[in-house]
Amino acid sequence: MAVTKKVGSYTEVRIDGTDASDKFDNVTLEFNDEEIPAPSFNSGGYVETLPGSRAQAVTASAYYTTELYTLLYDLWENRTIFELGIQPNGLVDSGRETYVGNVRLINWPPAFQFGQADKAATLRFVAADNSGILAVTGS
Repeated sequence: MAVTKKVGSYTEVRIDGTDASDKFDNVTLEFNDEEIPAPSFNSGGYVETLPGSRAQAVTASAYYTTELYTLLYDLWENRTIFELGIQPNGLVDSGRETYVGNVRLINWPPAFQFGQADKAATLRFVAADNSGILAVTGS
């Protein structure tokens, strides 16, 4: 059963090959490198840093539906690594870059919150291997 998209988000979301775009809004890609101090004596007096470990994650608000539960709950419960694909504006522009990687779902919020209409879950996916989440151009 398809759920009517409730916001003007055109981000395509694929979970383990299944299109789940109509279940998400406010999808945020988070790519950060840790800053490692590299102290040295230099004539300018500037603090230098080097890139350290890289953290990659996707946080998204989801509309809690039976379909979303069926798609994600076992992946979370079994700590399964699965492929996630995010294509910004992908539902209207198939030529946009797609961010693809093996991830784990690291939280499972309750099914609903009283007083909150429709949307009930904020889900967080983190990169699960050293390949990370990579940008692939075109489709």
